[in-house]
Amino acid sequence: MLSTNLKRLMQDRDLTPEALSVQLSTKHGMRVAAGTISAWMRGTRTPSVSTLICVAKTLDTSLDALLVCEGKAAV
Repeated sequence: MLSTNLKRLMQDRDLTPEALSVQLSTKHGMRVAAGTISAWMRGTRTPSVSTLICVAKTLDTSLDALLVCEGKAAV
């Protein structure tokens, strides 16, 4: 679900992997390559929990919005 939700959230904000990479660096001092973010979007890699928290903050959303299937509540 991360890959689908991340793609949607980034599209809603007109963010490319490169732009998200810059924002993570600027706002949180994180160095995440655009290629790594693309891999998250494809579902071939998964970020650490601490990275997910920073991504959620950067996208101004919750961890649930990143990780939970749309229409399903967290248990």
